[in-house]
Amino acid sequence: MSTLYKVLGALAFVVLVIFTCVAYVWYRIAFMPELIPAQTGDTFVEVPEVVATSTKVDVTPTTNATSTPVEQPVRVNPDLLTPEQKALLETFGVDTANLVITPHMRVCAIGSVGEVRLREIEKGATPTVAEGLNLLVCYKK
Repeated sequence: MSTLYKVLGALAFVVLVIFTCVAYVWYRIAFMPELIPAQTGDTFVEVPEVVATSTKVDVTPTTNATSTPVEQPVRVNPDLLTPEQKALLETFGVDTANLVITPHMRVCAIGSVGEVRLREIEKGATPTVAEGLNLLVCYKK
């Protein structure tokens, strides 16, 4: 009987930890927006063209004839997202079927996670929860 109590106690602890993490994330997003880094400056970044290559995203800079950055939103094909990326986005309430990334969001994301890490995520890496929160702020702006 004591083994059952140990298992139930461990399960209750895990549930408590998960609940605490979710509550913290909700609190930070809802009540502490001043702690989330704000985007400053009018920096323009080349928007990647999303090309289907198996389950990964190929990031290719796109420019127009005058070599100025394209300032058009990019619609992300949900089939190119990994299951982990979809799950994380859906956890944060993002509709993966209608995911659109604007140049402003991209600049914000580079400021939040860095350009190298953003490219890794674009190529299929799953962001950590902290990175996901920072990217969510960029998405909600």
